[in-house]
Amino acid sequence: MAPELGNTGYDVQKYTLRLRLDPAADSLDATAQIAARSTLDGLDRLSLDFVGYDVGQVLANGQPADFDRQDAKLWINLPEPLAACAWPNQVSNWRMGSAGRSARFSAPNP
Repeated sequence: MAPELGNTGYDVQKYTLRLRLDPAADSLDATAQIAARSTLDGLDRLSLDFVGYDVGQVLANGQPADFDRQDAKLWINLPEPLAACAWPNQVSNWRMGSAGRSARFSAPNP
């Protein structure tokens, strides 16, 4: 992998994506769930690389979390600061729901 890429303060353990594509309506509904360990004591804000689609809701450990978008980043303000976790099974779960028009791709004509 590439540890120099990404964001600091947390270590992702697992991504779960649920996608619902409706080609007739040209729409996509998606939910991303991220299980991660905090690597910093008092982590209260994190950023995720995110481009496209509107985000409708963010939950942090089941609680609504405030969020905002800045360029290609989704910034999440955690409802409660996280302590650094020494054990892999001590994870936080973040869930984001997004929706929008699907991206259209066309193959070039030969």
